[in-house]
Amino acid sequence: MKNLHWQSCTVPDSAGRPLSLSYSLLVDEVPCGASLLLENYGIRIDISGGDSISLPGITPLRREIEDLLALMCRNAVTPATAMDVTEDWLALR
Repeated sequence: MKNLHWQSCTVPDSAGRPLSLSYSLLVDEVPCGASLLLENYGIRIDISGGDSISLPGITPLRREIEDLLALMCRNAVTPATAMDVTEDWLALR
C-alpha cells in the first residue's frame, strides 16, 4: 500500500495550542485477473506526535477520495472523528 502525503494544516486544540494535522492518500493495488491491477483508495490522518488513523479501501474512484480528503482538511477532521465523517460521507454519496 502506498501512502502519499496530501495536505497538512494547523488548527488550535481545545486549550488553544497548535495542533498539526497531516492528511494522506492511501493507494492499494488489488489484483483483478492474471495481469490487471485495480487501485482502491483510502485515507490516513496523523496528528504530529499523537494519534493517527488509516481507513483503507473506501472507494475505487480517485476523484471521490480527493473530495473526501479536501473536506476533511477544510474542516480539520481528527483521527478521533474520521470514521464518523467517512461513514456519513459514504451514506450521502
